[in-house]
Amino acid sequence: MCNMKKTIVFVAAAVLLVAVGFAGGLFYQKSQTPSVGGPGDSEANARGPMASLTSEERSQLQTMTEEERQQFLQKKFGAAVPGGPMRGGNLEGDVVEVADDAVTLKLSSGTQTVYIDQDTVIAKADGAGDLTAGATVMVFSTPSADGVNTASCIVVEK
Repeated sequence: MCNMKKTIVFVAAAVLLVAVGFAGGLFYQKSQTPSVGGPGDSEANARGPMASLTSEERSQLQTMTEEERQQFLQKKFGAAVPGGPMRGGNLEGDVVEVADDAVTLKLSSGTQTVYIDQDTVIAKADGAGDLTAGATVMVFSTPSADGVNTASCIVVEK
């Protein structure tokens, strides 16, 4: 009987210890997960170049046209707008030309050539056509050390 009580107390203590450890792990993970700055996020959560914008400037950006937004960002950050075409990342525009190894896009800031290779994934949104001149696309690219952008994924939007 005494051994049974000891076993029950030991099992209960072990379960309690595991539960406390699990809860502590969840709390720690939540404190380590970075929040992503974006529209509607607080100024304290903003990351990257957007962190230097005031709440008022972020609100103004929401009501601007693409051209006004581009001009504002160029004025604020200079000619090399963070995340702009020369740095790779996400590009959205209309296809001007498609070649075997490259796609030329018309962006609001000019044209940009993005190279494609056998690893480039080309996907289509519902109802979208092929990757041809005139198509609207979203391109995910990574610049190499020499500044050449190679697309990892191209999504044909329409």
